[in-house]
Amino acid sequence: MRIKTAYPITMDLINEDILEDNITCSRASISHISTDTRELCAQDLYFALSGSRFDGEDFITDATYRGALSVGRSEGASIRVRDPGQTLLELAHRYKRAFFQKPTVAITGSVGKTTVKDLTASILSKKYKVHATKGNLNNEIGLPMTILSAAADTDAMILEMGMNHRGEIRRLSLCAEPSLSVITCIGTAHIGNLGSRDAIAEAKSEILDGMVQKSVLIPHGEELLTNLPGARTVSTTDPSADHFLEIISKGRDTVTVRYFSERIKTDVICLPSPGVHFPTCLAFAISVADSMDLSREDIESALGDLNYGGRLIVLPQLTILNDCYNASCESVRSALGSLSYYGKRSALLGNMLELGEFTADMHLDIGRAAAECRLEYLYLIGEFSEYIKEGAVLGGMSPDRILINADSSRPDISAEQIISTANGETILFKASRGMHLETVINIIKDYFD
Repeated sequence: MRIKTAYPITMDLINEDILEDNITCSRASISHISTDTRELCAQDLYFALSGSRFDGEDFITDATYRGALSVGRSEGASIRVRDPGQTLLELAHRYKRAFFQKPTVAITGSVGKTTVKDLTASILSKKYKVHATKGNLNNEIGLPMTILSAAADTDAMILEMGMNHRGEIRRLSLCAEPSLSVITCIGTAHIGNLGSRDAIAEAKSEILDGMVQKSVLIPHGEELLTNLPGARTVSTTDPSADHFLEIISKGRDTVTVRYFSERIKTDVICLPSPGVHFPTCLAFAISVADSMDLSREDIESALGDLNYGGRLIVLPQLTILNDCYNASCESVRSALGSLSYYGKRSALLGNMLELGEFTADMHLDIGRAAAECRLEYLYLIGEFSEYIKEGAVLGGMSPDRILINADSSRPDISAEQIISTANGETILFKASRGMHLETVINIIKDYFD
């Protein structure tokens, strides 16, 4: 990843407390930052970050050869630090404090955070010049790079925060210092790492750690979050919540709603709706806009202009409902529920990751949920496919309607299974992000193109 900063980076923005050596850099300022030497140009600042499949320290010599300044642990680095990743977070933190003292919304949750982020950015754009997380760049690399890439005229930042382990959201929050936070829900994603929903709630609540004034939107009725300081509740079912989105009616592709809070009340609005989880995500997005003092007229106008049909991909023999950005037991159940609005329907389901000892039981549970949907076909990909199949068969689905591809490195097998059997239905694509189901989608699209 390579980004351009709106303001020059000077070495005094790097925290001297974490420098291994007192190195005086000859360059007064830098305007580009990169984490990938393949994209490096002369005068860039290169961060030698380590991942599960690579070590950025191995490429410091290449960075020097390309004329870049490198930040790393090894002696060959231009700037030696104990932890390049922490240095990147600290740099983004200082940069934001220096140049972007603007409203900042931080969004996390087990389900729906990317959708809430996208909807929030769309609505807030009526009043603000918004800079938001792209895709799901919501980790300890993506978030600081998002902050550092903000345009000079940015009025508000919308930052998604993901996690796998305790402490990660805290580091992101300390970097971003949000003025408003959102926790969409407490589910079972990462329960294999954290052990319980209580532990997940504690980890998600770290989003408050970087906030001076605590202000957080939470789901109404979520007992694990009710004691958070500055909490206000959001609901689509209980009008006693601080922010309430009344669902007046739902159709296959639309939902009619009306929003209430102590401050404003909107007219009835009919919107495109790509799934059953959409109204809840919309409720959080409108609640953010309300909390940031958008007028009723601006909110209604933004909703009237809302176009959120990008996850439906219409092809000659099938329609793809693309929901392959992440997966937990709750989000897969919700996505399967969204298929009820379609006549003929199928699903491609893959592994839900980071479930630990709960892996077998939760994949069995998803199989049972799939059987309840009366699918034309259930396509499965990944090593946990047999668990899902077992659950689906126990739920009454015919084994003849279940097609398995146990090799997740061969997306072409799943694509061929779908192409050869699809007959006009809508097919849900859902799995953890690490399964890369978008590769199956791309193969199918290329076939029809």
